[in-house]
Formats: sequence, C-alpha cells, structure tokens
Amino acid sequence: MNVVDQQAAAAARGVRIVSSAVVPSPWSEAAKAVFAIAGVPFVVVRALPRDPAIFAWTRSHNVPVVFYDDEPARTVWSQIVALAARLADHVVPSSLAKRTETFGWLNELAGEGGLGWNGRLLMIHASLASDGARGFPLLAGKYGYAADRIAAARDRSIEIVAGPRLEWPIPL
Repeated sequence: MNVVDQQAAAAARGVRIVSSAVVPSPWSEAAKAVFAIAGVPFVVVRALPRDPAIFAWTRSHNVPVVFYDDEPARTVWSQIVALAARLADHVVPSSLAKRTETFGWLNELAGEGGLGWNGRLLMIHASLASDGARGFPLLAGKYGYAADRIAAARDRSIEIVAGPRLEWPIPL
C-alpha cells in the first residue's frame, strides 16, 4: 500500500482512497481490501478529522472517499464496489442472480440499517450507558442514535449474523 500526501493524490491518476489517520475505519479498510483483491493499484491518503485541505478536495467529512481519475468522488459502499467491479471484472459475479445476491449481502453488512450501521448504534449506546467508558458518544447525532432504537438494532444485527450459510467464495 502506497501512502501519499493529499497534494500528490490530487495530482495523480487512478484510484486514490482517503482514509482515517486517527482510528482504523472498517469502511476504509474494506475499500482498500476491495481494490487490493481486485488487483487494482491505488494510493492512500491518511486524513485527519476536519482537515480543511482534505475537506476542500473531497467535500466530505467522512471516510473513505475514493477518487478515480477525473470522475466524481465516491463515498458510498455501493459506488466504491461498482467502481472496483468496473476496473476488474472478477470483483462481483457476472450472473444477474449471483450479482444480486452479492450486492444484497453487501447491503446487509454495509448499508443503512445493516450490520455496520447497527453496530455503530450499539457502540454509541454502550458509551452513553457507561458514562463514556466504552463506545463513541460523539457520533450519536450524526448517526441517528435514539435509545428506543437499540433493541431493534441488536435484533437486526443478530438476524444478519445468523443469516443463511453463504457459498464462499461466491462463484463468479
């Protein structure tokens, strides 16, 4: 993995991934893994929260942000996976049925209301319930935390994890 500064990445061509310089971001790590598995070269820019130069370039306070050549920035998991699939045809299955199943499961893991989303709500709740000893209370407003949503978030997380057995690797 080649780490470069923001100026070098902005001037570069190809895939550039902006990820957190402070804490490991599951979403950034997943984006890097998708391109690594695809065999698509990329560079990484490690961003500090609220860095004005990074915000001016990405127009986002979140990571990851993925750039490809002069195309618009991608900040959503489905856009990032679709780019990797376009650049390397073996990233997602070619058949409609398997591709639909793959994107459905990716949504259950990474989409709004999915495992990652609900896990984040559970971590926020753990922080608020422990007076900040655990979790991430500062994210509460950003991700729609409400105490009455926690039971559903826990149930949904369990449902996803206990879901049907998947064939792996997914045949392409």
